Amino acid sequence: MPTYVEGRGSSADEEALSYLKSALSGVSRVALEGSGDGLQTKILGALLRNHGVTVADGSDVTVDFNGTVTRLGFGRKRRAANATVSKSGRVIFRYQLGPEEYRVGDNPAEAFGRVLADALAR
Repeated sequence: MPTYVEGRGSSADEEALSYLKSALSGVSRVALEGSGDGLQTKILGALLRNHGVTVADGSDVTVDFNGTVTRLGFGRKRRAANATVSKSGRVIFRYQLGPEEYRVGDNPAEAFGRVLADALAR
């Protein structure tokens, strides 16, 4: 199964996104399971809803998201995320945002939400 690594910018990432888009063609409903920072899971759910995706239990497509943000002080934060997308109980896509310090930019939910919303775009 393909793995997308945030910030890698390689052809492997493009292939992973292409595969995900194909596998999720016509999907408008997903189940969202979260671990890690609960706020990050809520943000991801809201982002998906804003893109016209229904987030509800019992969907054939399940997103398992683990995103964390740790405040380090002086405006610095550490972010990390791992996610999988499963269809019919089989993992079809993996997402990784390795631990990194940042001051500005997307939080983990926004970064993964952008990738997933793009794949679900109609």
